[in-house]
Amino acid sequence: MIWRSPPFRRVITLSSGDGQVLSRVSDNVHEFSVNLLHDGVCITDVSAEAVRFPWTTCPLGTDRLKRLIGTPIGNHERVKVDQSQQCTHMLDLAKLASAHSVRTGDRRYVVYVEADANPDACYATLSRDGKELFKWMVVNDIVVSPPPYAGHVTTGRAVWAPAVNADADLREAALVLRRCLLVFRGRRFVTPDTLRANAAPELIGVCVSFQPEHVNDAVRPVNFMDVELSIRD
Repeated sequence: MIWRSPPFRRVITLSSGDGQVLSRVSDNVHEFSVNLLHDGVCITDVSAEAVRFPWTTCPLGTDRLKRLIGTPIGNHERVKVDQSQQCTHMLDLAKLASAHSVRTGDRRYVVYVEADANPDACYATLSRDGKELFKWMVVNDIVVSPPPYAGHVTTGRAVWAPAVNADADLREAALVLRRCLLVFRGRRFVTPDTLRANAAPELIGVCVSFQPEHVNDAVRPVNFMDVELSIRD
């Protein structure tokens, strides 16, 4: 019997006003919040809370977000720090908060990813503020439908079709969905036993928990991944 990844759900909320952005991400594996302050030009402070996380060392990323202070606000590309020294998901959330800081009001992403009968395929949907934007079929990490995303490789550096590349809002949403596909794929490797990060040497260096000085301390509790959340629209 071929094991299939369980469905994955993620909700991201962003609220902008009065020189700050409050943001939160919650899914089957993670729950983080980031509060970003700015002066209309640059990030002036950033704080975070780690509520639920896969590795005991993930909260190390909260203080490391301070390295974003002084970064110009407005888009993902302006946030330039060493991602390998950060918590990936808190940093992603901070980048979204930075992009949202030049907008007003609220934004809400809801993502749902479900395996196909073919274990190498899945369906991934994303809605923004209640409106569905994407419904991708992904096979062997490549979007097979619909255009203009067909042929997009969901691993490695993102390379978009011109129509997507020209639209910053669309590109942001697509990046959110790409990250969810990464987490969905990772859930294939759930274990019923306690797991130590140093048992996955191929991941050394990918984030703060897998840095050589922390990897021996990073532990995943038994059955941590088996969290079901009813957060789909």
